[in-house]
Amino acid sequence: MNRFFRAAFGTLFLTASGTAQQLPPSPPSQPITWKDEIARNFLPYHQLTASDFRINDKAHPDMDLWIRTFTQPFYHYEVKQAANGMIYTYVTEWTIFAGFDKNESCRSSKLRDMKAGLPYAQAMLDINELYARKLAALKPGELPSGDGVTVEQARFRLDDRLTAFCRMKMDAALKETQSFAEKTKKGQNQRKVRELGAEIKRQLNATPPILPLLPATSTSPAPALSPSASPDSH
Repeated sequence: MNRFFRAAFGTLFLTASGTAQQLPPSPPSQPITWKDEIARNFLPYHQLTASDFRINDKAHPDMDLWIRTFTQPFYHYEVKQAANGMIYTYVTEWTIFAGFDKNESCRSSKLRDMKAGLPYAQAMLDINELYARKLAALKPGELPSGDGVTVEQARFRLDDRLTAFCRMKMDAALKETQSFAEKTKKGQNQRKVRELGAEIKRQLNATPPILPLLPATSTSPAPALSPSASPDSH
């Protein structure tokens, strides 16, 4: 019986911090770093190894290998009040944390040869990284803004619009992973995996890497949105 590799792609969180102009400042807190992410088993992009995948026969019993990627946009926003009393929120700094979710990625104990599954998993991670880098390259002026009669309403609209914007951008990545899965018969066609994986890697190497640095000034992180993942159909 053929067993398939599968990837759960694109968990998305959105976290914000704000600075007010002509309004009460936000209470200070520490900026988020990769050290914080790694402590939660959210690892930066890297070349995958067998040790990245813990054995778990119960999580996905019909799968040999399960990979979960993640993309976490963080933004610092500015609040401005117009002469007519309207409140506006604008993104001033923007960064992306993206990579490999070690919490949910796993493999079957029946998968004896991890070398057979790693190229497929790596290609999925490469696709996520490629589109995350494109998202990270956007300038604040290219991102949505918020508005409202109160700071809370303007902040909510900014958060809502940015979430929709990021999901729209990452939908292209989802479509590419689905196409990759179909063309490689979910990893069973190893020759196709190598061929397409090499092209994905070429595009990735031609795209500037992400520099995930948040503002050095004091910030106040807002609660992250509930994670949303695409259907596990590839």
